[in-house]
Amino acid sequence: MLLLIDLDNTLIDRDSAFATWVRRVAEDAGADDAAADRVIEADDSGYADRDDVARALQRELGVDDDLETLVDRIRHEHVEHVELNDGVGERLARLADRGVDVAVLTNGNVKQQSMKLHRVGLDHLVDGAVISESAGLEKPDPEIFRRAVADRGADADDTWMVGDNADADIKGAQDAGLRTGWVTLGRPWPGGPAPTVQAATTAEVLDRIADTLRE
Repeated sequence: MLLLIDLDNTLIDRDSAFATWVRRVAEDAGADDAAADRVIEADDSGYADRDDVARALQRELGVDDDLETLVDRIRHEHVEHVELNDGVGERLARLADRGVDVAVLTNGNVKQQSMKLHRVGLDHLVDGAVISESAGLEKPDPEIFRRAVADRGADADDTWMVGDNADADIKGAQDAGLRTGWVTLGRPWPGGPAPTVQAATTAEVLDRIADTLRE
């Protein structure tokens, strides 16, 4: 079995790390919490254009770095605050011990995402990563899922995709014929074909997938 798993807000709490970084930048700039909140909102959990987030830092916090420098800071400085989500490491290790091939499938910049994988030790817990910048494709394009499956010599019907984004992770994987595990983070399913399994946390989703191995 192949398990593909999203990185940001699935394996790691990217939003918390980014918010911590923004609040430190705001404090250094003498800006208030409300201004920091507006930047965090503009970030849209990492889905907003990085230039737009850089402009929000300039506008709301008064940061005077040029746009290119700010984009680089946005991509890389929050990484030092990234942590692995509770219970994830142990469950990935147990799945690997049971013969499951585990790989990360993430959108993003290669340098940034590789830094995150290394910081939390995922480069030692998973057997490689597919990063959209190097793949030339982005989730939810079903082709990036199909390519990840084919590159690892797996079959779509014996592959799971786990992630927190209903469109990028779940719908994209469904369109590629994969089984899916949605990390709800307390949110209701937005509609359309339901994921194969769902639970509030990544650890719980991985437990439910592990249960299917006993069937």
